[in-house]
Amino acid sequence: MDTDADPFDTEYVTGLASEEDESLLEADFQQVADNPLKGPLSPSSPKNNFPGFLGLSRADWALFTQLAVIPDAIVKTESVDTAVQEVTNVLIAAADLSIQMISSHSFQRYKPWWNADSQTAYKNQRKLWGIFRRYPTTENILAFKKEKANARRVRRQDQRQSWIRYVSSLTSSTSSKQL
Repeated sequence: MDTDADPFDTEYVTGLASEEDESLLEADFQQVADNPLKGPLSPSSPKNNFPGFLGLSRADWALFTQLAVIPDAIVKTESVDTAVQEVTNVLIAAADLSIQMISSHSFQRYKPWWNADSQTAYKNQRKLWGIFRRYPTTENILAFKKEKANARRVRRQDQRQSWIRYVSSLTSSTSSKQL
């Protein structure tokens, strides 16, 4: 190893890597560069964190069988990679049309009464709790208790208003399914 070489010289650093390492680096970069929205380096949105899974019990297998026909022309191509890719595309397209996706995100019932006022009151309560926890003085505990009481009051008020809105929306023609 050359001790006089500058470690920040790009030609020196590139020369250290073998041709095999360079081809692997180029392959990984090419995979990401082909579609920058997919791949290991792409940011994922919160909606895409739970891609779901196939609901095989709800699948329309007759439709899948009808759509998943693989002609001989696809299989008899010169390149095996091309044939595999074409067969995979046919099967994925058939599955997309005939098999439903079920969300893997667990369903949580939201609180219909929770609104911006509830959020602000809760945030202020947590903030004053953090202050009291770090600096346990009489003033801080009194401020925390006042804000906790205020948060309870706001929460009860919002719950009451939400219930009133819900009950007033019910009519004699409202079905039990909508309840």
